[in-house]
Amino acid sequence: MIVELDNLPRNAHGKHLLWTLLHLKTYVTESILSTLCACDEKTFCHWSNINRDQLALSLDRKVIWDNRYINMDLGQICLTTVDGTDFRIMEPTPFDPANFSHKFKGPGVRYEIAVCVKTGWIVWVNGPFPCGRYSDVDIARISLHYMLETWEQYIADSVYRSAYDNFARTPTGLWDFADIAESDARARHECINRRLNEFRCLHDKYRHDRKDHFSWFAPCALMVQLEIERGTQTFDVEYIEDEFGIARM
Repeated sequence: MIVELDNLPRNAHGKHLLWTLLHLKTYVTESILSTLCACDEKTFCHWSNINRDQLALSLDRKVIWDNRYINMDLGQICLTTVDGTDFRIMEPTPFDPANFSHKFKGPGVRYEIAVCVKTGWIVWVNGPFPCGRYSDVDIARISLHYMLETWEQYIADSVYRSAYDNFARTPTGLWDFADIAESDARARHECINRRLNEFRCLHDKYRHDRKDHFSWFAPCALMVQLEIERGTQTFDVEYIEDEFGIARM
């Protein structure tokens, strides 16, 4: 496998990793999956959970913030695209409006994802956050803005526009060369969000313990990143700030 999994038991087997990937991809009940895998439900859950946790730990090895510098142009100030993406969860008890997602008109959690403009690689994930409590720009202010260089901005949609921040480059509405190039970069980012939703554990309503949501999200993000690195997931974006006349800060 491209990513090494540490701390696996000695009796771990390659088929157990396939069980985990099947669980992430289909998200049907463990009783059904254990039947398909010709094992008892307890055994299936044991190995699926172990491998899922190990895949989640491996995310930091492939999603690296400094990878945004790869292939950057001299003087380039927008190195990434940034967007928030929501995922459904079961309604927590007691009811809490802080979980409300306007996208689903129901409870959800939100992750912040940054993608390198030049390579299309995922370079940052942050979450989960309750959808109703934190907007996209609120999440960016928690950590991402402190990770940027003093000269650096990111490309984002209009919800990141703020009179208090100068970190996001958002659509101007002029539809000039810069707007078109940035629109292509944002479209590729949406494509990556859609690839995440091809895993049914993220597309369907999450039914496991909410505190474990990242251990389901992270392996999916890892798989998408591995596919991007192999060149099979996204499209190329031509982004040259000097050519498009983007003003320097």
